[in-house]
Amino acid sequence: WSSDVCSSDLNPKRHAVGWRVWIAFWHEASTNAELAAVAGDRTGMSESIFTGLIAEGCAAGMLRVADPAVAAAELAALIDGVALRMFGESERWTQDRATALVQRLIDDWRV
Repeated sequence: WSSDVCSSDLNPKRHAVGWRVWIAFWHEASTNAELAAVAGDRTGMSESIFTGLIAEGCAAGMLRVADPAVAAAELAALIDGVALRMFGESERWTQDRATALVQRLIDDWRV
């Protein structure tokens, strides 16, 4: 596990349009039940991927978390939150700052 895990997702040159569309979609989903269901499904898919990766890290003796699914949900929420800040407050939230924050969470899981 390294900063590559989150720095790729938080790369503004590579994902700026995708994050901005996703942020706008969340906004619409907050008042539209049909879109909220889609957003929930997509979030569930990403958390499932993180859960698998975290569980693999635990099985390999690289990570220690009590519950990989809970850790995955927290990681996904943190990445979503820093992406909101990074794309909404780009003067204050750079990719480096966002990546460092996410990396600190991952570092806390390391054995």
